[in-house]
This record gives sequence, C-alpha cells and structure tokens, in this order.
Amino acid sequence: MPAALQHGQALVLGLLIVAVAATSLVVLYNLGQTVEGKVRLTHAADAAAYSGALEQARTLNALAYVNRTQIAHQVAMAHLVTLAASAQYGGALQSRRNRGNPPASLIAMLFGPDMGIAYGAGQALPDAEARLANAFAQHDRIVHQVLESAAASAVSELPVSRDRVMRKVLAANFSEADHREADGSDPPGAQGLALQWLSDAWPGFIERQAATRQSGLRPTVERAVERYGFLKKRNETRRNPWPVSSRCPLYRHELRRRGSTWLGPDGRWGALDTQSFHALRSNRWIGCYFREYAMGWGTAQGQKSKAPEGVDYVEEPPVDFSQEDFWRWVEQSTSWDIFSGVTNPMANSYAMASAQRWPGRGLPAYREVAASRAGDPLRFAVKVSLAGAILKTTDAGSALTAPTGRFRYAGLGRADAIAVTSAAETYFLRPEQRGDGRGELATLFRPLLAGPLVCRQTAGCLACREVPMTMGIERVRRLDRQQGQAAVEALLLLPLMAMMVWAVSGIGSLQFSAQQMSQASRKAAMSGARGQPLTPTWSRASSVLTSQAKALPGVAPHRVSALQDEWFGAGLQLLSVQAQTVSPKRRAEWAPSISRLTRVAVGAGHAHGDADAQRRIGNAPTAWRQAERASLAQARRVGALAQRMDGPWGRPAVSMDWLSVWADLVPSDRLGKREGGIR
Repeated sequence: MPAALQHGQALVLGLLIVAVAATSLVVLYNLGQTVEGKVRLTHAADAAAYSGALEQARTLNALAYVNRTQIAHQVAMAHLVTLAASAQYGGALQSRRNRGNPPASLIAMLFGPDMGIAYGAGQALPDAEARLANAFAQHDRIVHQVLESAAASAVSELPVSRDRVMRKVLAANFSEADHREADGSDPPGAQGLALQWLSDAWPGFIERQAATRQSGLRPTVERAVERYGFLKKRNETRRNPWPVSSRCPLYRHELRRRGSTWLGPDGRWGALDTQSFHALRSNRWIGCYFREYAMGWGTAQGQKSKAPEGVDYVEEPPVDFSQEDFWRWVEQSTSWDIFSGVTNPMANSYAMASAQRWPGRGLPAYREVAASRAGDPLRFAVKVSLAGAILKTTDAGSALTAPTGRFRYAGLGRADAIAVTSAAETYFLRPEQRGDGRGELATLFRPLLAGPLVCRQTAGCLACREVPMTMGIERVRRLDRQQGQAAVEALLLLPLMAMMVWAVSGIGSLQFSAQQMSQASRKAAMSGARGQPLTPTWSRASSVLTSQAKALPGVAPHRVSALQDEWFGAGLQLLSVQAQTVSPKRRAEWAPSISRLTRVAVGAGHAHGDADAQRRIGNAPTAWRQAERASLAQARRVGALAQRMDGPWGRPAVSMDWLSVWADLVPSDRLGKREGGIR
C-alpha cells in the first residue's frame, strides 16, 4: 500500500485524553478547594456565633452576680447599722448604770438576776461607731462606684463587645488571612471576611429599674434580711411578779426592750435600740401611769432619713426631770400614752437626739430581664461571607497557573464570595431543682445563663456553574488498512494516563481527609467549649486531637472584665483544637499529614447551683471579700457585746454568714409554679 495512505492516530487520541484528564484534575482541585472553603467558613461562622452568644451569657451572668452581690452588701449594711445602734446602746447603758438611774440592783430585784446581768454588761467600745461607719461607707462605695457602674457599662457596651469577639474568632479561624485593623481600636476581622447582622433580640431585652419599686431588688433584700434573727424586731417586756399599787392592782413595773432594723422609703438603712424601766406610779390628778426611766438607746440612720412610723419621740427632750414632773411634761409637750402604751418614747427621743447620721446613697438601680421579654429567646443571626480571592483555587490565590478561555474555572471568580448564615441563642437553665420545687423564669438574679446554642438558619448558597467542556475532534477517514506505531505510542502514553488517574484519586482522598479533620476539630472544639470530652467518637478517621486555651483580652470593658475574672475564675479564653491525621507506619514516610484547626471562645461564667453562686461571690476580692473582712472584724467585736447585753432577752447572736443564708432567693415575680427550670 502507498505510504500516503498510512496513518497512526494513537498518539493524538491519547494526548486528547490526557488533556481531558488534566482539565478534570484542575476542576476537581477547584471544586475541592471551594467546598473546603465553604466548610471552613461554616465552622468559623458557627464558632463566631457561639462566641457572640457566649459573650452575651458572660455579660448577663456578670449582671446576675452584680445583683446578688448587691443583696450581699445590703445584708452587710443592715448588720452594720444594727451593730452601730447596739454599740451606742451599750454606751448609754453604762452611763445610766454608773449614775444609778435606775440602780442595777433594783432591776435585778424586780425583773430577775439575768436582767441585772444584761444591764451590767453594757459598756462603751472605743471607736466602735466610727469603725462601723467606715465599714458601711466602704460597702456603699462598692455598691455605687464599682457594681452599679460596671452593670451600666456591661449593658451599654455588650453590642460592641459581642461584635468584637465574633470578629476576633473569625480572624483566628482564618489565620492565613490579613489581620489588619480598620482603625486603632476594634479589629474588623480578617481581610476578605465580612460579618453582617441579620437579626438581634438584644435591644430592649434588659431594663434598668429603680430599687424603690415594690418588686425586684428591694423586696428581695428585705426577704434576705428577714432570715437573720439578729436583725429581727427586738420587742420584749418583763414585769415584776407582785402588785405595786392598790389603786391599780393588775398593773406591774415593766422593763421594756424595743428595737428594730428597717429599710426606709429612701432606700437607706436604719436601726433603733432602746431599753427603759417603766415604774408604775399614781396620783390623784391622773391616776395610775408609767414613769419612764430611759436606760439605753442607740440609733444609726441615713443623713436625711426619718424614723419609721410608730416611733414616738420629741425633738428636744429634757435632760432630767428635777425641775418638773414627768407626767406633767408629757401632758403638756407630747401626745404619748403613759397609761397603756407599749413603747419607749423617752428613750426614743434621746436616741434621735444623738442619732448617728451616716452618709449613703441608698439602694442602687438594678438590671433585670424585661417582664415582657422573660419568655423570649435571646437570639441573633449573622451572615458571614468570604471573598473568592481568599480561596486557593486556580483563579484566586493558588500558585498554579489558571486555565484561560473556555476552560477557565468559573465557580467563583475574584469578585465573587461564599456565604453562610448562622444563629445563636443564650438561654437560662437551672442545673439543679429548687428546694421548694418551684421553677424560675429567666432572671438576672441567677448567674445560671449557660449556652449558647448554635444553629444555621439557612444554608449559604454556593452556585458552582457547570462549565461545558466540548472538544472538537477532527473526523478522520476510515481506511481499510491502517499501519503505524499505535502500539508503541499507546505504551508510551499509558504511564502518563495512569499518573493522571492516580492524581485524581489522590487529590480526592486528601480532600476527603481534610474534610474529616475539619469536622473532627469542629466537633471537639464545640464539645470542649461546653465542658465535654474532646474526642469525637463519631469520627472513623485516624486522628490526634490537641487543644490549647489562651487568653482573649480586649473584648469587654475593663471594669466589667475585671469583675468577671473574679467571679468566673478566669477571663475570656480562646480554645484552639487541632485534628491531625495519623498515617499507618507503612505509609508514614510518604503520606502527607493533614491538620485542621477550629478556634472558639469559651468561659460563660455560669454558676453550677445556688451554693456555687454564693461561693463565687464570697471569693471575689474587689466586689465583696475586702469589704466583708473589714466589716466582719467589727461585727465580731460589737456582736460579742450585743450578745452579753441581749442574750438574756433571747436575742439571737449576730451571724457571720452573710451569703449562704439567702442562697435560694430570687424576686418573687420570677418564680413559676412548674417544676424545673423555665426558659
């Protein structure tokens, strides 16, 4: 046959097949990089949303600790004013006893030896009142200058703090991106990442409320104080057992002990303690009446506070009645009932005339979940997008040469982006049931805000266009007889084709391993953030998990973060979990190791129960412990004196536990009827 009729087409056909395989390899690489970028962005968005909800929980838990610490300070201040009244009362007892007005022996004879001992126990403690006043002032300063200001800052700055931590977490999960800051203060996140807020339930969720209301802080404080026997009313009366006057045989001499501790309408504490001997007297003009001999008195009140209703007194009582009769002065100058009255008006008058006037700003305002929002979820949703130029595709940031023309990868392009939408919720949950079996509505008097929960409301849509790949293959004439080197050419092409097939399989396997490691690190990070074991038992991949937590500063305002560190035990942290493949020993030398890293903020700061909440409050140096220690030192000193004076009257000793006694208290309007916690 003529040579002109000889054709060998194996090489040309093989080259076309290799071209198709190479194009498929590039497409597989691009699609794999795009899918991995979408998965990474999804995990980063979830981590950012979780971290934002975590910052919400930290802020709300901090507000709850503020509210409960405010109650603790009010309990302490109630004790301090009561102890101050006792200290002044003891000094008055000593003064009257030394003057013999009335004599201690007379009191013991009429009312029993124990009353004589109580009378004799009265004494003045040097500097006691001044030291108690200084301790009171320290509590008042913390209440208003530390706690109240921190609460105001926490509420106003939460949107900024939440946005800041989310951008920090996003940037941390794309550490290869540029971490430049748009200005000198707030990090916007990595270049190419965009965060857009879709919805936010925070506005209006928290209300600032005045403490003078009949719900919320004030009644809760009053209920807490009622649990201390030392602060309860001190109203006792002793009578001598035998008749005194034939004109009134049913009447007796009386020894009246009166006292109370109260929270005034202005939100300031006051305490009043008195003791008087009411000697039964009679004359022809008014008959039988009680002549009051004031024995002891003491009071501590706010600078402009008034005595509570029912306290009879005059502004300028006489020093003694050597120049006029007691009953005549009472009749002319007062409206006291000296016939059947049960109070100590003269002792009250002396107490008010020498009252300790302590400066103080009263009950602070407080923050609480708005009543209309107590059943609403505290949820937000964000959209996170990543520029296509960040992806390592052939037409983006890859070092590979990008195909051009009709074979160009058109999945994203430099101007396009991938996007995902994620939502998170902060929720209220009691880890243990209340002792009374009642449920609790969401309240900022409980640092039990856990979470958060993360969900993707809508899946970000990634549209990768199908690129038609058509190749023109010239039709050749079929000849009856073909000759050439087809077999040799095919043998030469087989290794190249086999290498292309192996490359496609290898890239697919590597990308699948990368997806496994990404899922494993995400699962472990989220589990670790919630305090669960890191090992993802669901994954079949051979992997090694390593974790590291480091501080994540610069999120909350300083005055807020300082208190959070005290109550929570640690500052906000960034948890990093890395999942890395483990290759078999036979492949360890040449098989690449693939690792993926997920970072998320951790440390909600919620308490694990009532006792844990009170323990955290008690261990906070700035917010509580320093002031408590100074106050307890004075409470022990004056409390011992009060016990000697009032123990015979049956008054309980002063308690040194100002926290655990009221551990289960929350505002009554936040208690439900159902068992268990209520969201």
